[in-house]
Amino acid sequence: MGRGRVVLLPVPFFALDDQKSRKLVPYLAECIGAIPEARRDAAVVRALVDEKLNVVRNGRCVLALWPSVRVLECMLAHAEKPSVLLRRVAEDFPSMAAIARALEKGRKPPPALRRAAAPRSITSLRNLDPVAQKQRSSVARS
Repeated sequence: MGRGRVVLLPVPFFALDDQKSRKLVPYLAECIGAIPEARRDAAVVRALVDEKLNVVRNGRCVLALWPSVRVLECMLAHAEKPSVLLRRVAEDFPSMAAIARALEKGRKPPPALRRAAAPRSITSLRNLDPVAQKQRSSVARS
């Protein structure tokens, strides 16, 4: 018996019009966010390549949610006009502009920096979780 195909990420945007595609974006964002960051690039690239149709269009939807050099490189491998794609990515995705320009010039792209968590201000020590309270008390003693 053959094994069924498991779809991890919903990226079949090629068959949908723009309005239907936009409806899938929140679901795609949730799925991408659920993948551990260390494995996210590989999973997203595999999902794009597994679809086989319009990797570039699907990749643009993904780049809006997960700016990644590996995703962009996958898109370039499937692009008819890589230089046009790189210019459009630089214009449409400011966080990817430096990377796209470096790739267009044949240079190594700069590392993409991502913020792990949104900073929050501490309004009261009572609002800290138990780990943060222990850290706070150990800092106060030293």
